[in-house]
Amino acid sequence: MKKYILIVILVNLLFFNAFAHSQKLLWDDTNSCNLDWCWSYFLDTLVAHGAETHFVSDEGWDNLMNMDMLWISCGPHLYDYETKSLIIEFAKKGNVVYWTPSDMFFPSANDLLSDPRWHTTLEIGDSCRYELWTCIDSFQIIPFPPFTNGVNPFILRTPPAISCGENAYPFYVIKGGNTIYPVAAISYPFRQEGNCSTFVILATSTGWWELLNITYPDEYHFASNMLFVAAGMPGYELEPGAIPGGGNACELAQQEYTCSRVPNPFTPNGDGKNDFSQFTFERIGEKEATIRIFDMHSHQVRTIKVPTGTAAKSAARWDGRDDSGNSLTEGLYLYTIECEEEIVCDGTVVIAR
Repeated sequence: MKKYILIVILVNLLFFNAFAHSQKLLWDDTNSCNLDWCWSYFLDTLVAHGAETHFVSDEGWDNLMNMDMLWISCGPHLYDYETKSLIIEFAKKGNVVYWTPSDMFFPSANDLLSDPRWHTTLEIGDSCRYELWTCIDSFQIIPFPPFTNGVNPFILRTPPAISCGENAYPFYVIKGGNTIYPVAAISYPFRQEGNCSTFVILATSTGWWELLNITYPDEYHFASNMLFVAAGMPGYELEPGAIPGGGNACELAQQEYTCSRVPNPFTPNGDGKNDFSQFTFERIGEKEATIRIFDMHSHQVRTIKVPTGTAAKSAARWDGRDDSGNSLTEGLYLYTIECEEEIVCDGTVVIAR
């Protein structure tokens, strides 16, 4: 490991002279669940594009605030309170990338992601693990440049699924049967504070991506693009607040003062608790409105007419069914609210089962 690190550092020094504005990356290689060589492609690619890489095993955490990007490959150990505080403080001014394993070592990521001092609304589950060949039917990359520019979908190995709340948006999902499993997502954990420059990328099964990048270096650029965007490489800049499929997270947050859906997620399982999501919008009941629900393939699955008068509130709710009355699968859905042919609200709503 040390020999490899020395080689990387020497290469960094050579490239640093050629790139006056190189991005500084700190990688927590001390809590990695994979061997260091598994990440060599990504490290070498970053260096070749002018990045300056640093390692927690060499420097500790003292230099974090001088970095532009933090890369956590997510091992089995939980972070102590002080380290989590440092990471969250850093995130307010920079970017954090989580590379999560394809095995069971993700409690450390969930522990940090759920810290109440920020609101990533991200959580890693195990919905699709151990069922790879029967679970995955298809793949979908949601348009989200520069993350997905010129990228081909590819198979993943035992990918844990990601649960996305209001501040998080998936941009790579796999489908198994009638269920959608997000496996890569972006979150803006300080969106409520108007900060859309800070973002967190969460991606699963990245060890397998590394092997694909080695085998097919000219075809599969998905993981490399994520690193480039997070590191702020020239030509890979991300518009602050950009979300997959179009839209802006901070603009959506501003709309929530007049537009909301509660609860979100909701659980339409017939137990009498959170069986529907209630929509509200400015001046509800004064004019007729239409709520449209779309799946992640942009297919409209439900149309809800909202009349004027006192019946508006009871009509402006969704029970998790499509227009034919069929129960829809758990996952992320998009919605728009139209009034007089103008979209007055849009956002996401999540069904949980």
